Amino acid sequence: MQQTSPEIPDGSVAATAAARPLPAWIPLLCALLVIGPYWGLAALSGSSSLESGQFELPPPEMLLYQALGLFVVFGGLSVLLHVFACRRPLKDFNQGEGSLLRDLLEGVGVFALLMMAVMAVNLLLMLLRGETYVSGAVSEIARALASSPLYMAVFLGPVVWLQAAVLEELSRSFLLLRLWQAFPASPQLPAVLLSSILFGLAHIYQGWEAVPAITAIGLILGLYFQRRRRLLPLVIAHGLFDTTVMLIATYFPEMLKAGA
Repeated sequence: MQQTSPEIPDGSVAATAAARPLPAWIPLLCALLVIGPYWGLAALSGSSSLESGQFELPPPEMLLYQALGLFVVFGGLSVLLHVFACRRPLKDFNQGEGSLLRDLLEGVGVFALLMMAVMAVNLLLMLLRGETYVSGAVSEIARALASSPLYMAVFLGPVVWLQAAVLEELSRSFLLLRLWQAFPASPQLPAVLLSSILFGLAHIYQGWEAVPAITAIGLILGLYFQRRRRLLPLVIAHGLFDTTVMLIATYFPEMLKAGA
């Protein structure tokens, strides 16, 4: 006697397919497509700057086009891959409980943690070397900001808040979500550590001595996203941190060069 399959309500097959876990290679490939060219090219260009011993800041117009271009290309790519290739909703980036006020307050709190982490690294350098470390790239950027209001407006506007704060935190959370999606049964902390190391290496243009501090910054930001799953506080913290550091480097450079 021939057996018949039970009837399935309309739409349930599609829903089952959508709910089926993706093969691990798909989210991993998506992560590589974003992080590979974005952070990878930054690390390679930074290594070239270290080898040549020169860091040249592009003209302000070029900085603006670069910030807008990177934001559109890699921000858009992250969103498209997240939704269509990885079949996940955009709310994944902001799924933790919160409100605008709470996000603002937590963003300021994470910013304070970042500043304390940098102060701790500077204190350690003072103990080990008798002076803090200021990269040539930061000094070059500070000189440009002090010399031109246009540089100041472009760098502390689109570059810091779009390219650094929004795009870097979007790419960080995208990478973490992809690693957690690829290995759902594994602990999440190794993914946070990996993203922090990659983040530090992406800033190699500031010198090898800056990588540990930037890795620590990435670790704080990654741990926050792991715990809270809120993107906006990361953007606020990152933007405030970069703005504060560059203003200090521009107008109060002696604060970064204390010591012998």
